[in-house]
Amino acid sequence: MVTLFLLFGAAEGAIAQNSGDGTQFSTPDAIRFPTPDVIACLKAIEPLDSRYRGWMESQCVGIAGDICLNVDKGRRGCLHDLVASMREFYEKLMPLLPSTIDGGGFTAYGYARALVQAADTFENLPECDGLRVYEYSICEFVSLGTATQDLFYRARQAEVELP
Repeated sequence: MVTLFLLFGAAEGAIAQNSGDGTQFSTPDAIRFPTPDVIACLKAIEPLDSRYRGWMESQCVGIAGDICLNVDKGRRGCLHDLVASMREFYEKLMPLLPSTIDGGGFTAYGYARALVQAADTFENLPECDGLRVYEYSICEFVSLGTATQDLFYRARQAEVELP
C-alpha cells in the first residue's frame, strides 16, 4: 500500500486571528504557511504503476494549486513559489535528457517534439500575455504544471534518473 502526502515548505499568507476580545484582525505576511512541494509529490509517485501514476500526477499539481489559491487570497506568493520550483526542476532536468531516444515512429518523434514544446512553454507563455499579475501567476502555474508532468514522462522514456 502506498501513502501519498504533499511535502511542504514555507509560504506567505494571511490568517484571521482573534485578539482575545472577539475582534478579528488579519496578519498578512506575519505568518508563513506551508507551500506544497509539487516536485517531491511527483517524485514520490514516480515508482507507481502507470494506472495510478497518471491520476496522482494531476492530483499533486491540482491540490498544490488549490492550496496556494487559498493561501494567496489574490496575491501570488505561494503560486510564485510553486512556479519557481517547477522552473528549477526544468533547469536541472533538461541537460540530462538526450535530444532523441531509441525507437521508431511516433514514440521517438513525440519525445523530441515534446522537449521542444517544453522548452517553449518554460520560456514563452503567450497564452498568459495581457493578464493581470495574479491571473498571470495562475495561468503560468497551469501551463508549467502540465509541462512538468510531461517532463516526468519524458525522463521515464529516456530512462534518465530524476534530479
